[in-house]
Formats: sequence, structure tokens, C-alpha cells
Amino acid sequence: MTTHELEADIELLTTELLERQDELVALYNLAQSTRNLVDVEGLLAVVVKELRALFRVEHSFVLLRDGDGMREQQNPEERLSGETLFRWFDQVREKQRDLIITKSRVPHVRDALVAPLVINGEIVAAVGLSNRLDGAFSAPDRKRLLMIAEQVGAHLENLLLQEERIVQVRLQSEMRLAREVQGRLLPKGVPSLSGLDLAAMSLSALDVGGDFYDFVAQDAFLAFALGDVAGKGMSAAMLVAMVRTTLRTAGQFMQTVVPSDLMQQANVLLYDDFTEVGRFATLFLGFYETETRCLQYANAGHSPVIFCPANGEAEMLEADGVPLGVLDDCLVVPRELCLNVGDVLIVATDGFPEAENATGAMLGYRKLFEMATWGASDPAISAENIRQTLYDMVSDFSEGVAQNDDMTVIVLKGTA
Repeated sequence: MTTHELEADIELLTTELLERQDELVALYNLAQSTRNLVDVEGLLAVVVKELRALFRVEHSFVLLRDGDGMREQQNPEERLSGETLFRWFDQVREKQRDLIITKSRVPHVRDALVAPLVINGEIVAAVGLSNRLDGAFSAPDRKRLLMIAEQVGAHLENLLLQEERIVQVRLQSEMRLAREVQGRLLPKGVPSLSGLDLAAMSLSALDVGGDFYDFVAQDAFLAFALGDVAGKGMSAAMLVAMVRTTLRTAGQFMQTVVPSDLMQQANVLLYDDFTEVGRFATLFLGFYETETRCLQYANAGHSPVIFCPANGEAEMLEADGVPLGVLDDCLVVPRELCLNVGDVLIVATDGFPEAENATGAMLGYRKLFEMATWGASDPAISAENIRQTLYDMVSDFSEGVAQNDDMTVIVLKGTA
């Protein structure tokens, strides 16, 4: 090897060592600047600041896909339009590699480098540089940016996981509070009236649900409601609170209250809001007087409601009105029946007949008819016995399969 060749090799090795040193220094500086950061926005802000200084460029930026939108940071701020940055990011994702831009037509941009940030095998973010101050971008610049992007991607992944955990904890806390609030809105127990045995329960498929029931008892009079708002979860729970409040408020301002009139008034008050959010609610209202043993009721699209006279045959009390929020007139008409000694009325939500087992088969209505017939067959069978057996029946049928709908029931049985 000649002296000239040896000097060339030494110069090349020196250049490579200096480049490696620059890469290590860049990584060290970036690690020092970001090691104490605990939020994504802070990381993005520091990254663009450090990149601009490390590469001696006019402008640096970072983009992070966030659902259907993007989070971005630029240094200096707002130098480039979001449209330009998003277009570059889409090109990086399409090519699945870094992007080299020369002779750019974008205002204020001569040339640029854009490197992907990969998390779990997917490009979810990108870092970029534009307009190197002392000449064009070099191959070492590109290599160094890719290495830094890998480092930033690892840190970003940790922060995103932490951010997700914080959101989950906050959501769980909010759902727990919502469950407590909804639980407090349900009656603390069942009223005690002469000649009538009562039992009730609501079991949500999620933390909060769209089913509800309510009692108002005064002397020898009982008003009760059971409803099912379309949907589950937090949105349904909010609408449940609306329906309950509307019913109680409307009833206070009506001089002569019967279930059908109260149902119509509630529909008038709720119709616009329900239409706005595309929801509806089925509802059964009943007023019972101990002196006459007469139950006046109205049914707006609700099922199942099953009546079985003592030692008689069970029948479905079909709805004659449409659910609240579907039409500006819910079309209910007044109905009534007598609850004599031993008669059973089961007002439930569709979570019971639609309960599924491991094969996907549904419980159906026949079992509910059998339950009503059994409850009316013996005066010693209480409303609470019927309620408990209903839930036990679903549990045995489903064989541990989690149910995807709420299950709520009120059981009334005539007593001596």
C-alpha cells in the first residue's frame, strides 16, 4: 500500500469516526433533553428544537397521527402549512421509507428530509428538516436523522402508552362515578302497599346502562315506570336521567294524571332532543290503586310485559304506542286491568328474552311465560321469588356467557 493510499484510508476513517462522534453527541444531547419529559406534547416541542440546532437548519418539524387528525410541532412555528406537512407524511407512509426533497416548489423550502417514526410496525409519526444553513443535505445527515427518528420513536411509544393509561384511568374513574350516580337514581327499595307484593332489579351489561325503573308511592296509590333507552353505556345513561326527570317533572304540573296523558306529555318534552341524537326509549307506565285493585297503564313500544291471572294462562300485554322520540305523537291509549289475589304482572326489558348462551341461541319469550305461570300458580310464591328465579334462569341458560344488554324487571303480585 502506497503512502498516498494509506493517507486516504486514514482520512476516510477519520471522517467516519467524526461522523460517528457527531451521531453519538446528537443522540446524547437529545436523550438529555427528553429524559425527564412525561408528556407527548413536551417531547414533540423539544425534538423540533433540538433537531434545528443539531442539523443547523432553518426549520424542523414533527407530525403525529392522532385518530383522524394530526398533532404537529414546528420550529419556527407555522412556517409551513399543515397541508404541506400532511402531504409529506402521506408520502412517507406510502413509500414506507424516508423522503428526500430537492428543488422544492413549496414556498420557503429549498430542500428537505423527512424520516418516519415507527411504532409497533406502523408509521404513526415523522420528523423533518428543511433548508440546511451550510449547504445541501448529505448522506450522513440522512443517516443521522433516521437514527434519531428511531430513538425518538422509542421514547414516543412509551409516552403514548403512558398517555393511554392515564386516559383509561380517568375513563374508569368517570364510569365508576356515573355508575354510582345512576345507582342512586334507582329506588332504594320497593314500596309497601296493601294488597300488592313488589320486587324490582336492574342489572347493566356495562358499568352504566340504558334501562331504568322508578316508583312513586303515596298512601294507597303507586305510580311506577320501567323503560329502555336505545343503546348502552354513558350516552344511554344520560338519556335515562333525562327520561326519569321528565316523567317526574311533567307529572307534578298535570292536574289530572293518567299514564297515557303523562306518556304523551313526556314524549312532547323529549321528542326534539331524542330526534337530535337519533335515539328513542320504550316505556311502560302504571298507576295502581289499592282500594280498587285497578292498574291503569300505558305502553309505548315496550316488551315484554306479561300478565298471568292466578292459576290461569299467561298473556303478553302488547304495546299500542310507539317508543318515545320516534313520532311527535306516541299514540298510546289508556289501558287497565285488575290485580286480584295471586295475579302476576312481569314488566321486563328485552335483555331477558334476548339473553344468549354459548351457541348464540336466545332465551326467548316462552321461558318468561312459564315463569309468570309458575309465579301465579301458588300464593306462597312471592314477587321476590319470581324476580330472583328470573335472573337465575338467565344465568343457568347463558352458562357464564357475558350478556350484551341490560336486564331490568318489576314484578307485581296481588296479595290478600
